[in-house]
Amino acid sequence: MTLRRILVVLLLVLTAYSCASSTTSPSSTNGGGSSGSGGSGASGTGAQLAIYTTQSTGWSSINVSVDGSFAGVLTAYRSAKPASCSTDASVVVYAAGPGSHFVSAQSNTSLTWSGSVTANQGCNTVELPAQSTSSGGSCSSQSMAGDWRRQTGSLFPACVNMTVRWNTASGTGTVVSSPSGCVFPVGDLKWKNLNANTCQMDDLNRSDTTGAAVEYDTYSVSVTGSTLVVGGVTYVR
Repeated sequence: MTLRRILVVLLLVLTAYSCASSTTSPSSTNGGGSSGSGGSGASGTGAQLAIYTTQSTGWSSINVSVDGSFAGVLTAYRSAKPASCSTDASVVVYAAGPGSHFVSAQSNTSLTWSGSVTANQGCNTVELPAQSTSSGGSCSSQSMAGDWRRQTGSLFPACVNMTVRWNTASGTGTVVSSPSGCVFPVGDLKWKNLNANTCQMDDLNRSDTTGAAVEYDTYSVSVTGSTLVVGGVTYVR
């Protein structure tokens, strides 16, 4: 097999490799997914995503979606990428077809991953990288006070360097600076309902790049020094 690197966005690491020796049936290349806890797996001669995580602690199950469709459940981690697109407890295999796809995942403990990947013909591995689950970080309203500049773009690369200001009195974070093309305009209520006991809060999301659909999702929060991580998205001040 010949290894070649392809696109990596945010917290997802994508490595593609040719599966010339694959004997899987093209009849199963309909975009169907399979659970990491078992099943026959998605198979075929098109592009496939083998999704796994190196997160060894802080969860017992991770739900994985591709382009908004449920792909499967991880119930075990891996210390290295899988050698093939074969389903087991530590690998969700999804027949996505060549091109760009959006992968998102959330654990039963609210660890989250999201980002775009580009799949080539054959088997493509997608890593959900390990995140810190230590209790060393803070999530109090006081620790979040001030302006936070977004460092990662997730689905919205134009929003890198967007600034959110956390107001301890109201317990909310409002967008005060937004780059051209970012779907979160100045004045957007980005963060609210911080729970310092569970280190979670509601984060404003938009389900497409036009910004038309608005919803709040609950994500984990951690402040360590000058770094804030909200659901896998990093901000600094």
